[in-house]
Amino acid sequence: MSVSDGSAIFTITDIVDVDSSSMAFYTTDGTPNGASTVSSHSFTPALVSISPLTGSSGGAKLTVTGVGFGTSSTVNLYHVESTSNICATTEVTSYGVFTCYTTAQEI
Repeated sequence: MSVSDGSAIFTITDIVDVDSSSMAFYTTDGTPNGASTVSSHSFTPALVSISPLTGSSGGAKLTVTGVGFGTSSTVNLYHVESTSNICATTEVTSYGVFTCYTTAQEI
């Protein structure tokens, strides 16, 4: 969390999908002004990192870290130039982390 005059930035963990409608915000002094106006929020998925950075043309297991997706989300990785999905299978293991077993191909 970071706080400055008029704003606060929080890290949200353990949501199950891109949308959340059951958020609650509290402080030691009670509920902040305007908190009742926040009933839901949508998170924009974003890529943070992929590991490992290299693999084989026969396929590889990638661990993808990002934000804006949870355990109920459907995720994929697409090759920029061909726009093809490079994952044969994916599994979201926790908020912001999924594994991708790539298809056999050279890119």
